[in-house]
Amino acid sequence: MPTRFVQKCTLSTLVVIYKYMATQSTAPTTVKLGVSRQVVIPKKLHDRLGLKPGDYLEVEEQQGRVVMTPKKLIDSSVHAAFRESMEDFKSGRYSGPFDTAEQATASLHKIAGERRAKQASRR
Repeated sequence: MPTRFVQKCTLSTLVVIYKYMATQSTAPTTVKLGVSRQVVIPKKLHDRLGLKPGDYLEVEEQQGRVVMTPKKLIDSSVHAAFRESMEDFKSGRYSGPFDTAEQATASLHKIAGERRAKQASRR
């Protein structure tokens, strides 16, 4: 629990704002729920949050309120690592296929040994 927080209370709501949370004071906007249960996010809020068509939102109910939180299904660092691994694969920097885990492990040890020897020769 943070050492400092602020509580805002009204008769129907309790909002706890922790010191690490970015807050911006904006007046609430009323939107209409569409026939297909669709909700249009106001443009100013949409732009401020950096939302784009196709982005995912986590939707949950909290104390009788609908709360939407922007979500990324794949962490950006995982996505970057995947992109890098695909570039390695396309340029031929890969090993395998292997029939057993032992073969894969032996290949990794061999490559690591080669890298250590190469680094030692540079010194």
